[in-house]
Amino acid sequence: MSRKIYIENLIPIPSVIIQDALEPAPVGFTDTTSIENFFNYGTEYGLTEVETLSEIVALITDWSTHDPTEKAQVLAFIESNHFTAPITTDIRNDVTAPYLGIKIFNITTEKTEWWNGTTWTSNGSGTPEWFPTAITLGDGVTKRATLSLNSGAGIYIDFDASSDDEILFNISLDRNGLAYDGSDIKVELYWMKFGASGGTVKWELDYCFVSIDDDAYTKIDGQIVKEVDVTSLINQNLTNTAFDLISGPVGSKVLQLTVRRNSTGAGADTYTGSAEVYGFNLEK
Repeated sequence: MSRKIYIENLIPIPSVIIQDALEPAPVGFTDTTSIENFFNYGTEYGLTEVETLSEIVALITDWSTHDPTEKAQVLAFIESNHFTAPITTDIRNDVTAPYLGIKIFNITTEKTEWWNGTTWTSNGSGTPEWFPTAITLGDGVTKRATLSLNSGAGIYIDFDASSDDEILFNISLDRNGLAYDGSDIKVELYWMKFGASGGTVKWELDYCFVSIDDDAYTKIDGQIVKEVDVTSLINQNLTNTAFDLISGPVGSKVLQLTVRRNSTGAGADTYTGSAEVYGFNLEK
């Protein structure tokens, strides 16, 4: 079936009609003859190329049996311009030469997808996904550790070698109406050594996931220890230490964390300088 594309003679937001070429032209619309001409007219009447392509795709509901000439024009435009509006899986599969990294929103699957050079990949469905809350130094409560100002911008927390300094966090696990889903969580520490040259710094992470009716006061799920040889680290240069992954029961409400430098207790570290903490990262 031969089809024609018409654009309304209206600025700034014209409408678009695609109909049988044998039917009379709609009143107040210009016959643009082809998709290529349509983009020209669309720009003239205030539509961007992305908006015009969106209009066309929205009106093509019979892609598998659609006019081959128009299909070829749509696909050629997608491939030559390196972008696309929201399209269906059928249209996406007919794009024969997508450029590396091109991103689309697939109307059929309701997923954002991109071409990795071999296949279309996605970041999952449109269903919201749980992620942990970001935490900052200011969210924690220090015990013996000292909050200090940098000589430049920002702050740090000083964990010295004279006492077992700590910072403690209580982190809500509910996020925008989404409950904790039982995922593994990585706790990562950003810090630097300051002072003496060699030895070890021993970081300890106590953690517990607290659910409704749990004893939040005494509960502890475990402890993870990371001992870092700082001999090769450059003084006052940021480094990172990631603890082993932690997880708890689905639906847990609060994650309680204590990060400690063991500098005087049993099995204490050997570094005689300070360990200065600059940030924390929680990652699913």
